[in-house]
Amino acid sequence: MWRTSRAPQVSSGCARAPARLRTATPSWLQTTVSSRCSPNIKTDAGYDPLKDFLPVTQLVGIPLGLIAHPTLPATTVSELIALARQKPGGINYASGGTGSPQHVAMELFVRAAGVEMTHVPYRGATAAVNEIVAGHVPVGFTGMSSVVPLLSDKRVRLLATSTPSRTSQLPDVPTVAETVPGFSFVPWCALLVPAHTPPEIVARLNAAAVSALKDPAVRARLAELGFEVVGGTPEQLALVMRAEFARMGDLIRAANIQE
Repeated sequence: MWRTSRAPQVSSGCARAPARLRTATPSWLQTTVSSRCSPNIKTDAGYDPLKDFLPVTQLVGIPLGLIAHPTLPATTVSELIALARQKPGGINYASGGTGSPQHVAMELFVRAAGVEMTHVPYRGATAAVNEIVAGHVPVGFTGMSSVVPLLSDKRVRLLATSTPSRTSQLPDVPTVAETVPGFSFVPWCALLVPAHTPPEIVARLNAAAVSALKDPAVRARLAELGFEVVGGTPEQLALVMRAEFARMGDLIRAANIQE
């Protein structure tokens, strides 16, 4: 997950890794490219995700769902936007904290939709979802793995997904992009290695990871967790990282998102 809306970022464990890994024997890192630790947010992050690491492969995408408490008088994205326009700043949304993927996703949404909503940060995504379920905050983005269990007993309403196209898990649920053209926010996990890792090791790791992602049992389990399998080459991941870091950096600066 890169960003506070999606800029490439490395998890907190990786954020402390570059200095000690420069002299370490080659090792692999599973990383979530997450906004919270991105240099786009923290100027003193202590690492550069584009220089201190080499990409191996993108593992999975993590679709988010835009959920609302059933009492919110909006059953679609269009109705949510209309309601927000009637009450500029009057609708609160929950996130897992300032700079979290949930925060950045909603910041991207409100800017693309041309509305104002008020951010209410919590200590983690679980706390944010619990507040929406309890009706203390009416709306927010969260991972699909958290959404699906809440739908059966109608504790929340799923308005849309954050993916560019409908998910295979819930094909009847529309995307935000169907109402707000161009909207897309899908955090992801990837494999990275220290920048000094020999190319042959990168190639071997890529082959092993991509092979594992093709295993039907692995794919089925990842689908159960709400993940979308990606895979691909180091070169493809490098392009994604550069593009996302730039795109999210622009958003983070424009929205003045800081920790």
